Amino acid sequence: MSKTSTLNIEGMKDSPLLVYAKEGDFHGVISALDVGANASSELLHLAILAGKVRVVRAVLSRGIGIENASILYRYRPLHYAAQHGHAHVVEELLNAGADHTAVELRGRMAVHIAASLGHLDVLKVMKSHGCDINVIADNRYKQTPLHYAAYEGKLSAVKWLVQNGAVLDAKDGYGNTPLSCACRRKQKDVIYWLQYGQEHQPSTDNGSLYSSEDEDKNANNNHAKCISSNNDPEIPEICYNSVEGICNYINGCKRLHLNRHYHWQAKEPLGSWLNFPDNIVTFLEVSFCDPVKDGVDLPALNEEIECSADYLSDIMGKDSWYCHFKDMTLADPSGRRILKTRRLTSELVDGKLPKPSAYAWYFLDKHNNWVKYGDVDTTGEKQFMCNINSSEVEKLYQRNPSQSIFFKNVQYQYSLDFTTMIQQNLSTNVVREVRRRPLPHTVKEAQINIGTITDSLRYPNSWETMETNEHVRRVKVSQNSKEYKDVCNSFIAAINVNNVVKIERIQNPFLWFAFQNKVREMTAVYGNVYEVNVKQLFHGTSSDVVDNICAENFDWRLHGSKTGQLYGRGTYFSPYAKTAYAYCRADNYSNCYLFLAKVAIGTYVVGDVNMVRPPLNPKTNKLYDSTVDRVHNPNIIVKYDKQEYYPEYIVTVKNANGACTVS
Repeated sequence: MSKTSTLNIEGMKDSPLLVYAKEGDFHGVISALDVGANASSELLHLAILAGKVRVVRAVLSRGIGIENASILYRYRPLHYAAQHGHAHVVEELLNAGADHTAVELRGRMAVHIAASLGHLDVLKVMKSHGCDINVIADNRYKQTPLHYAAYEGKLSAVKWLVQNGAVLDAKDGYGNTPLSCACRRKQKDVIYWLQYGQEHQPSTDNGSLYSSEDEDKNANNNHAKCISSNNDPEIPEICYNSVEGICNYINGCKRLHLNRHYHWQAKEPLGSWLNFPDNIVTFLEVSFCDPVKDGVDLPALNEEIECSADYLSDIMGKDSWYCHFKDMTLADPSGRRILKTRRLTSELVDGKLPKPSAYAWYFLDKHNNWVKYGDVDTTGEKQFMCNINSSEVEKLYQRNPSQSIFFKNVQYQYSLDFTTMIQQNLSTNVVREVRRRPLPHTVKEAQINIGTITDSLRYPNSWETMETNEHVRRVKVSQNSKEYKDVCNSFIAAINVNNVVKIERIQNPFLWFAFQNKVREMTAVYGNVYEVNVKQLFHGTSSDVVDNICAENFDWRLHGSKTGQLYGRGTYFSPYAKTAYAYCRADNYSNCYLFLAKVAIGTYVVGDVNMVRPPLNPKTNKLYDSTVDRVHNPNIIVKYDKQEYYPEYIVTVKNANGACTVS
């Protein structure tokens, strides 16, 4: 997103018309429109978000196209209304001519979105308007609404779809039935009902167009924990009883329903809280429990995520955003796009304290190490320990989180301000930063299932079939394919796409399996795949070594001696195409060659010209995996082990001047 569009997002907050729409203030919207306020596509989306039919009708009456997409999301209004479960708004849009067969960016129609989120009332409205409940999504998954509902564990939607003609044995693009999808996600209620229950269940459709969705909230707790589709509950907490499987609210719980006692969300520009996918939630939680971390670079969101998170995926794209824990914000690589984030934990019930709600307090000692209150700091001087420990600080914080507390050791007195999170020595005025972080509790959840990793030791789905004795194949990627566009998007800021001659996919099974095995090995060492930190990086080179790289991989001793070794004697990569492209050397046809590689970055430290391998990491007593030019947001990443990278694509770029230049 450009800087201009970022400013437009911020400007929305100051527009009275948009504020009225977001709040569902019908009279405010009418008054603002009557005095000439500009009606934009964002206005309609905000009115839909509020769920007020009269406001939506008023906006539509002012000429906003029913099929117009928001410039923020590029989604049609009908998809947005289906996502938020506003059945009456969906009906208003359909009555106004909205096309229920239109697809969004991921190839889904509104009925697929409603099914995946369990919005039963929306499904009923759409069926009453002629929507085919067996319609197949226009993407590679080729799934029906029943597939989506089963995958997400939406029992009431599954029942209603089956009872209204959904095909039970329909197969998606990968040959999976709805039951297979439910099994994949261990949706026990749905599995049980699809296997045994559908013949004995009376129809839930009592003739009323609108009905509650309480069945998902009161699902058989002996078989599964319930998951709420409401991302933004009235009370921003997780329902303790939902996690334990005993929430009995008939008319809907005011808290978020989940199957764990912690959760992470990000706030979209229009104001709704969106769920992170499960793997990112666990990654954030593990990172946040570590007091050493100021924040963390998130793994890029992939396509195969639950529907409740895919709108967030479209906002964040394939960029690696940075989550800053102090102010709870997300920033894109440019730093211009900022989203708020939050961590939710379960309510306290009958004195029960879930592990994610147990906190510890840390201070930054004179050697810049984080030390828990009550422990000896890294000077080792026990006599200077203070007369307060972490649990005592937490008790005082719970009583009044806006107060300052006072404590001492044998020599000094200190104050700790909970609002600024600063500790001050009242005698010397030395101040130290303080952090409150959850006690580690997610070790088991962060472990990667070895079977899952083994499953990844296959050819990528995009590869062509190769002959048994074929060592390497270079496949020209079609310019009309998503694969081609994805590669172009990775370097579009540095290279004019019109100058791209071709993009080739490198299929080398020997190098691929060596790389995958190395990732598996590193995962076992670190305990989770996030620490392995696999990313796509660029490498620029000359034409005479391209064939050797495709066959034998990068080798700095053969291919990199001309570029210098300022940060270590290894193979040089960069996350920025502009940096790598500067190392390209044009051939006699004025073609430059840029590689896009998968690289397991792992741990890293600043390197120097004398390093032939990374130095020892004092925290792990093992070697670092990489060296870099700078620790924060490195521009250069140096690798020393050939198995820790794989040349994935070659981009051939034409340069009329015979020299490779960047924009």
